[in-house]
Amino acid sequence: MSHSAHHLVEELKVRISCALVEDGKILLAKHRRGNKEYWTSPGGGLERGERMVECLRREIWEESGLKIEIGDVLLLFDVIEPRRHVVNIVFRARRTGGELKPRNVPIGHRLIGVEFIPLDKLNKIELKPPLGKEIAEALSRPGIPYLGDLWGG
Repeated sequence: MSHSAHHLVEELKVRISCALVEDGKILLAKHRRGNKEYWTSPGGGLERGERMVECLRREIWEESGLKIEIGDVLLLFDVIEPRRHVVNIVFRARRTGGELKPRNVPIGHRLIGVEFIPLDKLNKIELKPPLGKEIAEALSRPGIPYLGDLWGG
């Protein structure tokens, strides 16, 4: 992005999501934007003062009804649109409880479903961003440790 384009970005957001795999299937959220439907990693926006792991536990509970244990960081990437910049952090996660059904997020606004999708189908679905290969590779190697809130505030 050129220096002159930086001032056009009105919103900076940090999105925390996860790669949760069970029996060769990964948990994905189905979203609708306008008349387009696509799959993405489940998660959501980090709120001010919220630790990343708290955000992810809250979002996964709201979107899926699952309780999770959070592991290392698997992927970091930007999504820069004309007026919005989203920094994405994807953690490895494991289910520790719960039952798959949306809880507190109204189905139908943007989120229209959550499902476990076979990993070998990631290149056959509308995945946004299209990171099927990167997700599979990241799951097969150690990630970056999450150190938590080090300032102690």
